Amino acid sequence: MNIPPLDLLKAIRDHLATATTERAAAIMTESVDVADRHWEAFDAAVTPLVDALAEAEERGMLAGLEALLATLAQAAEAR
Repeated sequence: MNIPPLDLLKAIRDHLATATTERAAAIMTESVDVADRHWEAFDAAVTPLVDALAEAEERGMLAGLEALLATLAQAAEAR
């Protein structure tokens, strides 16, 4: 993948939102057929989510986000 960093983060967020929504819908429904469709949509979202996370990890973006969040947390505690 050669996706710009912000687009990669947006893709991660979008795929995660889809996966969590479909998972919740699959769990909540009482119809096996409807649940199966939601699980299929969940599976379809998880594969690109994992691909995007792997790309972000290879680029060092996840470590960078972790460091940024740690810095922000320290700054908030210092206030």
